[in-house]
Amino acid sequence: MRPGQSKEQILKRIAELVQKIQKDEKIGTAYEKYDTQYLWELGDTILQYRSFAADKEDTAAEIMQYLQSHSVRCVPVLLKNAETARRAWATGQEYLRHAEDVSYGKLKAALPIFDPDFVSQAKVEKGDLDSLAKALRGSTYEQVLEHVRKLREKHDPRCIIVDFDELYSDLYAATERFAQIALKHDNDSISAHRARYSAKFIEDTRRLIAGMKNEDMFQKLSRSIPSKFMETLDTPEPKSDREFLRAIQSLLQIHHGKAASREMLRQRVGIARLGELSTLLKALSSNEELERYLRGKSLLEKIRVVGVKGGDHFV
Repeated sequence: MRPGQSKEQILKRIAELVQKIQKDEKIGTAYEKYDTQYLWELGDTILQYRSFAADKEDTAAEIMQYLQSHSVRCVPVLLKNAETARRAWATGQEYLRHAEDVSYGKLKAALPIFDPDFVSQAKVEKGDLDSLAKALRGSTYEQVLEHVRKLREKHDPRCIIVDFDELYSDLYAATERFAQIALKHDNDSISAHRARYSAKFIEDTRRLIAGMKNEDMFQKLSRSIPSKFMETLDTPEPKSDREFLRAIQSLLQIHHGKAASREMLRQRVGIARLGELSTLLKALSSNEELERYLRGKSLLEKIRVVGVKGGDHFV
């Protein structure tokens, strides 16, 4: 961290780097237009912000709140990918040796392999990492995807290890969407949600989430999770719920994996965001639970306002 940098200065720098990566264009998620030159620096700056964060477990959410309040477009996975790039390469110079002039699409596909957590857990050899780095610079996007697929088959044949950056992004999108439905009391969306997901599916999902809290809870609940409860859905997958269902599928992979994967989930994604999803699923399950949720949110907002007036506020 630069000496004397304030929380606001670091957040401002994060916003500047996000805009540099996105080139200040209205490009949405057109990843091929992103400038990866600044990705490592973004991750390093996010790491600097962590010492100021009110929520050490979910600093990305605080940063997203700041970016949104300053009209800076950003998807959460960009912040998480930047953190992974920072972990994967010790210095910005080392990162650029591998990633300079590499498209974000190719780099994004390869980051789960370079992720130190994956390297450690799957025992990826240095030669494989070197060959992937070479492919990044000299291969097409499709060839990089194929290279990553082969490395996955070699080191993770059961597909147990998930992409935690994508999982965080999916959970973020799902919780934001469900929160908006609840807070706006969107009756059409609430009715569609209840028709789509049975009480049993919601119960199993919340039990699956609860089991991720710690290993004691996992041992207590793991046998009560139906191995194929996703198959109980008898309606086509709605586009609006893709992130939610992908997140549940990833949690099932972690459920069937090793304890190390669940600990990685707690560190990389955090229990708070999982808990928020569980709370929202309960809130949307009935009118009574929805009213209880809304009363709780109203009370928390009043407490927050009092805190702001007293000088204890965010950003």
